[in-house]
Amino acid sequence: MNKFYFPSYARHTVHASLCVLIALLGGCTHTNLLNQGDSYAEQGRHELAMVQYDQALQLKPSRDDTRDKYNEAQISFQRWLTSIADAADVAYQSNIKGRALILYSKLLAAKSAGENVQAQARFEALQIALLDQSLLQVKASYPVAVFGHNMESDIADMLPMVGDFSGLPNQREYSFALAAFDTIIVEQQEERSGEYISGTQIIENPEIGHLKNQIHHLHHEVKEFRRDRKKYRHRIKEAKHKISRLNEEQDYKIEPGTNFTGEALKQAWAQLHRAKRKLHKTIQALEDDEERLYNTIYQLDMTPATIIEEVYSVHSYFVTHSAYILKGEVLITTAGSTVVYPLEVVNNDSYHDAQPLLNMHADPLVQISAQALTADLHVSARTVAQSFMRDEVQKYRAGLLASARAAINRNFRFEKLVSYGLSGRNGVSNRVANQMEEELQATYGFDGEFPINRLLYGF
Repeated sequence: MNKFYFPSYARHTVHASLCVLIALLGGCTHTNLLNQGDSYAEQGRHELAMVQYDQALQLKPSRDDTRDKYNEAQISFQRWLTSIADAADVAYQSNIKGRALILYSKLLAAKSAGENVQAQARFEALQIALLDQSLLQVKASYPVAVFGHNMESDIADMLPMVGDFSGLPNQREYSFALAAFDTIIVEQQEERSGEYISGTQIIENPEIGHLKNQIHHLHHEVKEFRRDRKKYRHRIKEAKHKISRLNEEQDYKIEPGTNFTGEALKQAWAQLHRAKRKLHKTIQALEDDEERLYNTIYQLDMTPATIIEEVYSVHSYFVTHSAYILKGEVLITTAGSTVVYPLEVVNNDSYHDAQPLLNMHADPLVQISAQALTADLHVSARTVAQSFMRDEVQKYRAGLLASARAAINRNFRFEKLVSYGLSGRNGVSNRVANQMEEELQATYGFDGEFPINRLLYGF
């Protein structure tokens, strides 16, 4: 079987290994590919059917039924390509350049390189001619010293004119100039301040008050703990006395079998142990506080009553903000009218004298030179001019699209849309591309696909 050359947008055979990998994952099965190919074949979309059958053959090369379906789709597609070649020749001879370009591009995309030399030559000639008619051509005059070299060459989708301006629909002539500019220096002063040490003063030591508060608090706690110590000692004494009395009563009890004294004795012992525990904790806390109180009183005795404190004062000074401003105007003349774009470049800096009190060095004014600021103005002028030309490209392309949509004649509208597509590196939008493809398939059949943006520039 002779191998058929698919266009690059549909040439999936080189990705057979990827398809096999996907097949292992359960997605790209032979049955699914075959069913999809059958669906395309029933719709008469034989190019897409061939792609599906070819992928299925990569998975199962021994399937004769799949190979037969591939051959049938290939025959139908080749027959359709023959009609496309005839239609391309008719369009070419009728000087319908845009349609001829798309049809020759489709023919070349589906054939191997060098198979149709005449179609290749005609496509290349048509593409050159249509690009020359479709791209916005600009004749720009400007002083190079201001705007730099090749200003228009940096603009996408625009072709610098080599010859003279002749007034064709896709030609524009612009003149750029920089008007005399003014130099302005604006200064404003800002008052700032800072603190510095201006002297010292003797003040009461704030630590004294803090220590006195601690001593007062500790005195109160020691007093409370001593009261609690006395209370628990008294409770211990009462509990011991109670235990002694209950023991005597238990020795002389009259009625055998009664246990009232034993229960009371048990409670008395519990009260004794509880009072001892609390007394122990109280004594520990009391000793800790007494030690802290002693240390704090000692610290108070050793702390000086006054200290020397630094005195801070506020010092004010002025900072001067300087703005070195260069103003100018870009004059753009086209079609007898002049548009003015104001320009302004600014160099900002600040300066102040030395401030010894604040330990601050002088910050002198560092002002950019007039030559450097002028160079910045020239860069801004070039930017403005290029932005203007980019806007002109967008307006020109929008005009082509509007002209195509307003066309009543179908062939004229298609030619305008081809011109619109060639006028920009992004081609036409998806919606416009779908409309153009639908029109081509309605005329020439659905056997093959027409990816408009790729066909515009060839494969």
